[in-house]
Amino acid sequence: MSRAARFIPVILVVVCFLGWHAHVGWAQEQCPAGYHCFRISVHLDGKLLRGPDTVVVIGPRGEKAVAKVDGVFRVPHEWLEAKELGVRVEVAGNRLQIPGLSRDLFDTSWDIQLADKGFPRGRGPLAGNKAKRACVVVFSGGEPGLTDVVLNCRSAVREDSGRR
Repeated sequence: MSRAARFIPVILVVVCFLGWHAHVGWAQEQCPAGYHCFRISVHLDGKLLRGPDTVVVIGPRGEKAVAKVDGVFRVPHEWLEAKELGVRVEVAGNRLQIPGLSRDLFDTSWDIQLADKGFPRGRGPLAGNKAKRACVVVFSGGEPGLTDVVLNCRSAVREDSGRR
């Protein structure tokens, strides 16, 4: 084994650590005191979509829209008083409703994965559930990441035809 080949595992560990550190550090750098900050990326059949500019946080006292600022959604701490919250997002003609979220998840990155053609084996809903209506949400904010499969979270955005 060459000398360079022996250092490849060490280099990979360092690169992974730096990537994880940069990933966790964004929340501390871009999030002002009194706020919880999170990012959302959305993939459809493995392809990255343009993410949402606004999300709606749903709690026991109602709904509040949150606009993206500097690439993150900043939610005031007092909005997250409930133990479980929901989020509604519209992206690429899809309305995504994700209920039952712990307030701790509002300090992480979210990767929402959608599928028209089906999820990779072992990543989506169990057989018998429609993949096209499901969302797989991967929350990353440290190790290990948390993956949640949400059934019936996805529906088409209905355009208002203007008819009355």
